[in-house]
Amino acid sequence: MGIISSKTETPVTGADYCTLSVGTSVQGEINTDSNIRIDGTVNGPVTSKGRVVIGEKGNIVGNLTCAAADVSGSVTGNVSVKGELLVRKSASLSGDLHCLSITIEMGASFNGNCTMNRTETVGAK
Repeated sequence: MGIISSKTETPVTGADYCTLSVGTSVQGEINTDSNIRIDGTVNGPVTSKGRVVIGEKGNIVGNLTCAAADVSGSVTGNVSVKGELLVRKSASLSGDLHCLSITIEMGASFNGNCTMNRTETVGAK
């Protein structure tokens, strides 16, 4: 069975993603080699060698570094993505973005600077 936060969001399965559920709060750093889905709150930096999906109720207060990201919730901090960054219409980003490519849906909120590099993004692991 897939996990879906909204009708427009890509379904992901629990077997493919480590999940931080709604109502869960983490104080401190998260480091993972796998994909992660955040529907709760993280107060601290998040680093993933895989894909990070932030659901509509997901919230990160800290920097995000990953291979790819799909954001429907909020991030307050700098975002560094090695590949594609997808910012959904429900998303709110406040901080500088560094990525290879970006898609921002109409209605999303973004406050900061954006740097797109054709080669590997600095800081992404």
